[in-house]
Order: sequence, then structure tokens, then C-alpha cells
Amino acid sequence: MLGRYDNFPDNYHGEASVLHEMELKELQKALLSTLHKLNMERENIQASSLPNLGCKVKFDFGIADGLTFNYIDEEVMRYLLKVLEKKEICNIDILCIIRYYKERDGRDIPLRFDYYILRFIFKDGSVDVLVFHEKGTRRLSVEDIINFLIEAVNINISKDGHPKLRLRGIR
Repeated sequence: MLGRYDNFPDNYHGEASVLHEMELKELQKALLSTLHKLNMERENIQASSLPNLGCKVKFDFGIADGLTFNYIDEEVMRYLLKVLEKKEICNIDILCIIRYYKERDGRDIPLRFDYYILRFIFKDGSVDVLVFHEKGTRRLSVEDIINFLIEAVNINISKDGHPKLRLRGIR
């Protein structure tokens, strides 16, 4: 089923509640559009919500489809927008791969990556985000990831005049 990972774990490493004032379909489009834009970034991601790790940081996002994840590229994004025109998706599960690189002699040397699975549970007025750390070194905390995603979505939706998302809490 599109948007749902069949093996999402029962135990997760963090959760957040985010308040919004948007129609659910519009919020879902904004989230997926933001993830798509982050996938297209070729440079080191800089954001005030990310700590200085002393290395380059890049993100890759994929949307669940049963037991697999599809990288959110142009083709997948077009398909997702068509699906969202027809119906809302209650839950959207995302694979988030965070890649770290150290520059040495003008080349980027890859470090160990982090793999997270995120579940966005959409409700009127709020979104719950469940975060599961699949593997890696956890250079970024759950709070860092949530704050980064909120900041990125807020930048995207502010262009259309929508009110910003607000973090209710993280645990």
C-alpha cells in the first residue's frame, strides 16, 4: 500500500507532535514536495536546526510501498501528486538516509550513514511523527531531525502564504 511500510516497528526511538492549520492534502503535498527538493540537493545541507557536526550532511528520502521504499524523484513525485489529488493518505512512512562526508584532500570521504524510518500520522490540526532508528551512528538526534524537517517544510509552505508548522512536543 502506497505510503505505508508493512514492517514499521512497534517500538520506536522518538515521537513528536506538530500543529498545523492546513488542509491535510495540502500539508501532505507540502511535506512530499519538501522531501523531493531535499533529495535534489547536491550540496551540503545547511540549516539552523542542524548542529555543526564537522562534516557534510546530505539526506535521501523514500516513500514506503508495502515492504519497499521508492526514492522520491521526479517520476515518483508526479505519481504521488496524482494519488493525492484523488485521496488523502492517513499515514505516510518515509525512509530517511542521512549521509555524512568528511572532506580530505579535496575529496568527500563517506562516513557511516544513519537510516531512519519516519511515520507521519495526519490528523486535523496536528501531525504525529514516529521515528525509528534502523541503523547507523546517530550523529543527529531525533530532535535534530524533527526540527530540521519542520524548518524545511516551513520554508516551503511560507512561499504559498500558509501558516507555519509549530512543534507541540518531542519525546
